[in-house]
This record gives sequence, C-alpha cells and structure tokens, in this order.
Amino acid sequence: MFATGQIIGQIVDNLALLENQLQMRASVGLFDLNKYIESFFKEILNIIYDLKLENLNSERTNNPGLDLGDTGKGIAFQVTSEKTSAKINQTLGAITEEQKAQYPQILIFIAGKKQMKYQGVDEVLAKQFNFSEKNILDIRALLKALFDLDTQSLFKLHDVFNKQFLYVKAELEMPDENRSYPTSLLNKIERPSGKLPKEFASFFTYYKKEITTKKERRQHAEAIVALFNKLQRMPRISREFLLIVFELGDFDNDVVRVFIPRLREKLRYDENQLDEAIQMLEEEFLAEVIVEENEEYVRKPKAYLQLETKISYLISEIATFARSKNKKLEQVIVSLDFSCLDSE
Repeated sequence: MFATGQIIGQIVDNLALLENQLQMRASVGLFDLNKYIESFFKEILNIIYDLKLENLNSERTNNPGLDLGDTGKGIAFQVTSEKTSAKINQTLGAITEEQKAQYPQILIFIAGKKQMKYQGVDEVLAKQFNFSEKNILDIRALLKALFDLDTQSLFKLHDVFNKQFLYVKAELEMPDENRSYPTSLLNKIERPSGKLPKEFASFFTYYKKEITTKKERRQHAEAIVALFNKLQRMPRISREFLLIVFELGDFDNDVVRVFIPRLREKLRYDENQLDEAIQMLEEEFLAEVIVEENEEYVRKPKAYLQLETKISYLISEIATFARSKNKKLEQVIVSLDFSCLDSE
C-alpha cells in the first residue's frame, strides 16, 4: 500500500513530465490532441474537481467550442494545448446559445502551461459568458489542487495514472527523423494521423473476383471505415499491439489468435501491462480472451487473445493487398494511412 505522500509525489512527477511534453509539442506547432488524451484529462478533472464530465463531441479536439460537459453542475470545458488569447476568443465565439443555457460556467483547460496574462481576450465575449482569467486552468492548477484531495480521491487518481499514463506519454511523443518513436512495441520484437480515402477503388480492383456485387463493396467499405474509426480512437501504442497480435497470431477456425504467454514473452510485459493492452482491444470489440479448458489442461488451461472474426478477415485482406502494393501493414494499421486502398 502506498502512503499518500508517495502517491502525491508520483502524480506530481507525472504531471510535470506531461507538461514538458505538451510544451515541447506546442513549441513546434503541434497543438492537436486526440480523443484518448482528452478522455485522460476528463478523468483527472472529474476526480480533482468532483465533476461528472462527459465527452460532448466525437471528433478530434483542438476545435472551437466545448469538449467536455457536466450537465448536473452546468460546467463545460474546452480542452486544448493552445494557450493564446486568440484561442480563448475562438472558443467563446463558437459556443452556441443552447450550450450557453446548458452550461452557465465555461472553463478552458490548457493542456500545458497557460500565459501569465490574457489581455487579448475579447471583453464583450468575456462579459457575455462571465468569463475571466480564473476560468482558465492548466496543469499547474491541477498540481495545486492535488494537495486538497482526500485519500480516496488520491487513490482514484493514482489508479488512473497507473492504467493510462504509459499510453498518454507514448501518444505525445514526437518521432525522430526516421519516424521512429522512443516508446514503441514494434521495437521490442524482431519484425520480418490518419488518411481515409473516399473511395477504395484499388482495393476493390484487387479483389474483383471475391467482391463482386455493389452490396458486397458497400459492406466492405463500411467495415473499413468502421475499423479506421476504431483505430483512430485508440492510442498509437494500442494500434501497435493490435498489429503485433495479428502478426504473431495464426488463423484458427476463421479467426486470428495468439497464445497469451507468447505475447507476454515477446513483448516482455508484466501481467498488469498485458492486461491493460488487452483491455484496450476489448473495449473497441476488436478482440477477446478465450480460455480453453479440457481434460489435458485441467490444471493449466490455455489462454488465447483472439481477434473478432470480421476483424481477422478484414485485416488479413488489407495485409494481402498492402503486400501487393509493396506497403507495410504497419503503415495502414499504426500510421492510419489507408490511402493505398484508393491509389493505383
């Protein structure tokens, strides 16, 4: 059991590291925060400020308007790494009358460090929303609020960091000149922003003998878009995990599955790390754990991570197609570049 002092120390260190990463990204013009990062901050804000914030949009963050809202308390947040007065004005200007009525208190959370002063905030907009500099929070505000939390809230916060911080940290990393990331599952095993095209002409040309009718093409297109959307919601490190499961797995009874101890050995994951990685796939209904129990394995049943049947076939089709175009499956699944499916 951790003492509260230890927990606070760990959270302070993690938030400080996060602040540095976000400031570094902002310094080179990378302000975009994906939905996973937004959801992470949502959980933190909920615990620290005793809120019940929910996601208000299904798109990527850093757009004008509101991202998170607690209808019960009438509080809404925009989550952004842009700290300028112009961003504040853009956010306030995009709030609808309906949102204004539903959320009397508008707050902006700067994922990073806010400015010392906000003299450029439009006075008319600020007065309209009863908005002042006190409505602008940042990571430093979270750090200060930590010391007022009760023990139960601290342990909840500690649990969030234990489960998600590895993914958040990896998601905010910047690639080097070779497009390699400091934290990558793909570097742990030997290996033999996303673009989604409007059409999949090249893919359907390749599979013209297998996918013959308009209905089949429509169903395949819908499945590809659904897969893209699922992958886009996941952190990069989870997309890498999915790729590794597919590459290490075997087709067995129409599904791709891999022996879980083999995964643990290849990735050098402890049990908790592997459980969290698997849970990320389960939450998107991409995979499930299958335990085989029979007379031969009564004492030690075999546990497999099994990709969902349609996902198994779809990724297999994309992998075969990508090889025909001299493309790596990693480019599609991890980098979310589906453009090869439409290029001749």
